[in-house]
Amino acid sequence: MICAVKGPGAARRYRAALGGGPTACSLGARCAAFAGLPASGWRFFTGGEGAEPFALAVRGAAAQLAGRADPEELALLLEMLKVRELRMEQGAPPRGWQPARELAVFGLAPGGRLPQPPAPAGFCLETEPSLWEVADLLARGRELGEAGAQARDNFYADACAMKNRGLACIWAARFESCLAATAGAYAMWGGQACLAAVETEEKLRHKGAGRWLVAGLANYLAQQGLGVSLLCAPGRERFYQALGLEKRGSAVCWRPKAP
Repeated sequence: MICAVKGPGAARRYRAALGGGPTACSLGARCAAFAGLPASGWRFFTGGEGAEPFALAVRGAAAQLAGRADPEELALLLEMLKVRELRMEQGAPPRGWQPARELAVFGLAPGGRLPQPPAPAGFCLETEPSLWEVADLLARGRELGEAGAQARDNFYADACAMKNRGLACIWAARFESCLAATAGAYAMWGGQACLAAVETEEKLRHKGAGRWLVAGLANYLAQQGLGVSLLCAPGRERFYQALGLEKRGSAVCWRPKAP
């Protein structure tokens, strides 16, 4: 039986399902930040008392899952919530769903260190950038460019909430007066940090700013004793392999089969 995360018992079962990897880190951090805040749009679910624990987070048409939920019950719940995409790293998918895309998982162990590229000429590091400028940069680029103003506003609100609770670490680089590149750990939980939203202003790409930022932020987090992970979209694997990150598996995004 699937139940909403309300009360200490359900919260305990939810946390028990969280192992390693970027999906578990994201699920743990978002539950810590947004459980009990329905205005955030996040909803959290787990198994009933005595059932095998799992952790499910839903917002809008997207969901993330760690652990093993009953495929038929899961499909019914996601249909009721109008979810159209589910990301998971293990377990059985919802009944009647099919794989849509696969994301490579890369990581760096706690205390590890990547070779640090030099700072590109003219770029200046900001470890406490304006989050609105970061969201605006992402909205103009590949990360949020096709999602619209509402996605930018949601991203900004989430980033502020996570940062204010110590659950995120976001860096950026400025070139002259322009916020030109960014990379961030948008979930930090359970000794892990999950990197995401790596973006460079289009006219300033291919100067090494992204490599410099990602390596620097990953090294900083690893030296704080955190395991660093990220999900890589198809076509970007060589970028992260060249930085020295280790490939550790994959996550699959599932969607309902067409009727």
